Amino acid sequence: SRGVKFFLMYGQTEATARMSYLDPQYSITKLGSIGKGIPGGTFFLVDDDGKVIEGTNEVGELVYEGANVSLGYAECVDDLMKDDENHGCLHTGDLAYRDKDGFYFIVGRKKRFLKLFGNRISLDYVETFLKEKLKECVCVGDDSKLIIYTTDIDYVENEIIDFIVARTKIVRTVFSVRYINEIPHSESGKILYKKLNID
Repeated sequence: SRGVKFFLMYGQTEATARMSYLDPQYSITKLGSIGKGIPGGTFFLVDDDGKVIEGTNEVGELVYEGANVSLGYAECVDDLMKDDENHGCLHTGDLAYRDKDGFYFIVGRKKRFLKLFGNRISLDYVETFLKEKLKECVCVGDDSKLIIYTTDIDYVENEIIDFIVARTKIVRTVFSVRYINEIPHSESGKILYKKLNID
């Protein structure tokens, strides 16, 4: 209403903060997207073996290339003498997919995924769609199980698991629900996943 154009941007410190932008004209039609690479920068996705993913709607690690990528890390003064270690390429650690129009969507962090019966499952993604049903929940687990912690006692375990199975198409025996009074957070508001038992 004020004639202001809002550009959503995504980036990491290692690439001088900005790596992508979403043009305001796509704010609604591409809701949730980080957009496309900034001028002079490009994105691509790689699978677990480091091979480039050419198809659309396939999840892989988001990789960025551009002149704004840092040379590397310096932990002491001697490290400042190192050569360019990144060579203009940054593995972000984020998992994403690319749609048919070339827009990228982040679904979670690489460290926050499991492989259940050979299926890659992003814990962040599961948390996102569970919040369509639950008021508050977090997911943890290992490659043999996925545990949902929730404070929402309005739904019984079977209802929650039915909802997950319908979305993931994975056998229900790997899922379990645990009810807790409060989700543990740090003073800065970050979820303390390590305080949630997976045994």
